[in-house]
Amino acid sequence: MLNYNLGLNALRNVVVRDIAASAECGEVLLHLGSDPAFHSTTSVVKGREAGENLRVPSQTLDAIWEDSGTPEVSFLKIDTEGGEFEILEGATRLLRTWRPAILVEAKGEGRAKELDQRLLPQGYVRTRRRGFAPGNFLYAASE
Repeated sequence: MLNYNLGLNALRNVVVRDIAASAECGEVLLHLGSDPAFHSTTSVVKGREAGENLRVPSQTLDAIWEDSGTPEVSFLKIDTEGGEFEILEGATRLLRTWRPAILVEAKGEGRAKELDQRLLPQGYVRTRRRGFAPGNFLYAASE
């Protein structure tokens, strides 16, 4: 779908990699949902399970960033149906170097507090902007 949309909009400045972002490079188990929007490396939303799994290649954001020549990164969007912590764990060098803003979907205040425990000690501040969908939070580096 992403490749289709890129072609539809004639975007040529996007590189698509068919991998899962994770805490480690290697492979992860991808749990399939009845709707592709609910596939997850953690668990599929109850009632959306397809009952199937696939092993897929995985890389850390640090590895992807370094393979790309360590470009400046100003913004990350993470909407991974529960895999936020694994992705952030694999992005320590990128976060420390560029301190990008992070828009993350985290269902429930408890999940947001868990993300706070990970990101606030790194100098991030959590905000929720007017117009955000429920569960979306912006973590911005405090300066």
